[in-house]
Amino acid sequence: MIAKFFLSLSKVVVGVSLAMIVLSLAGVATARYFMAKLAVLPEKPLYASETQTAEPIEIEENSAVPTEPEAVATPPVDSAPEAASEAALEPGQYKVLVVQPIGLVLREGPGQDYIQLGGVEYDDTLIVIGQNESQTWLNVRLSNGQEGWVKGGGNVLAAENNPAETEE
Repeated sequence: MIAKFFLSLSKVVVGVSLAMIVLSLAGVATARYFMAKLAVLPEKPLYASETQTAEPIEIEENSAVPTEPEAVATPPVDSAPEAASEAALEPGQYKVLVVQPIGLVLREGPGQDYIQLGGVEYDDTLIVIGQNESQTWLNVRLSNGQEGWVKGGGNVLAAENNPAETEE
């Protein structure tokens, strides 16, 4: 009789333990799913007052798409002047390296309200040409010559700016 009681008790304990493990794993899987979904920024909503200004911008971007291959073909010819301009930075300019694993969003101005121009990949080197007054946004130039604004904090001073670091 006592043996039967302990057998039933052990079955209940094992069943409850397995149920708690399954629920914990389901909770972890759900949390990881939602964290992955929330890591991606949603598209900016367009309101009725913005649709008129947003459409011409999209048309300009679409009309610029066929000219991009020509622009891509042109930079290799001008790559020597760009390399020279990168080597000789103007006063106040410096290079930074993107260390944000998901990269940075390139915007038209210093703020999230400005239009997205594209993105900057992880480990890309940018030339900082200015900052906003609060020094939270950086005005940058990409290696292809495109200029825009990125939020500060997702980058680190490039080793090329400090000769002591590159000699090691």
